[in-house]
Amino acid sequence: MRKMLTCLLALTLAFPALAAAEALLADGDYRYVLREDGGAEILEFTGSDEDPLLVIPDTLGGVPVTAVGDEVFAYWHFKSVTVPEGVTVLGSRAFCNCYELTEILLPESLTVIGDYAFADCLNLTEIKVPVSVTVLRENAFDRCESLTVLVQAGSYAEQYCQENGIPCRTVDAE
Repeated sequence: MRKMLTCLLALTLAFPALAAAEALLADGDYRYVLREDGGAEILEFTGSDEDPLLVIPDTLGGVPVTAVGDEVFAYWHFKSVTVPEGVTVLGSRAFCNCYELTEILLPESLTVIGDYAFADCLNLTEIKVPVSVTVLRENAFDRCESLTVLVQAGSYAEQYCQENGIPCRTVDAE
């Protein structure tokens, strides 16, 4: 028994990441982890898409939501999604293959949109990308054939769209 405890202690000291593994927390239909920034990152949605309107909560377990993880809402059938203020990151493929999505409202706090985040959102015709977005990963809007990205003149999003042949239209700051 003592030898086993010594081995476990040695492993914990040698691999501190194992000892500090992120605990998966739950609040309603959401599974999340706590991030280094003190916020919550949504990793899983276990609810239903019977209601076509999704409003992502701004807090989970009393902690502000700051990130939507990879593939969290991929393949869901929502028509409209509101991402709350305070979210800074949309992970890779966060909303990909949401074929029925026609509207998504992004917060001014958003800074990163991950790889293929909106890929194959075939019915999404417009998306306003806040000027705060300074990172748009590869193919964020891949195969969104009907999409026009609304951007502010001179923004990173405008540059991204121009460099990647994505239709965009400039809008005034609000």
